[in-house]
Amino acid sequence: MADLGYDENAWLEWAGGYLDADTAFVVAGGEGNDEEWFRHHVVDVRTGAHLGTFDARTEDAYGVIPADGGAWLTFNDGVFRHHVR
Repeated sequence: MADLGYDENAWLEWAGGYLDADTAFVVAGGEGNDEEWFRHHVVDVRTGAHLGTFDARTEDAYGVIPADGGAWLTFNDGVFRHHVR
């Protein structure tokens, strides 16, 4: 978790996936001030290098569905939305 900039109190969620052949996203989570939080991050799949945070455009740690080619879907309020990096 230190590679993503977090201390030992953070964890990886059981969410993530491939955005394209070169990049994947992972979800880091934690707890602070009695409140849970999460952030999506992009990782180079060949080197494992952290490429930065990823605005998945969802408030759900598990709400991203990879759609290949740098695209993903989110599902909020009963509506699927298509996004592209």
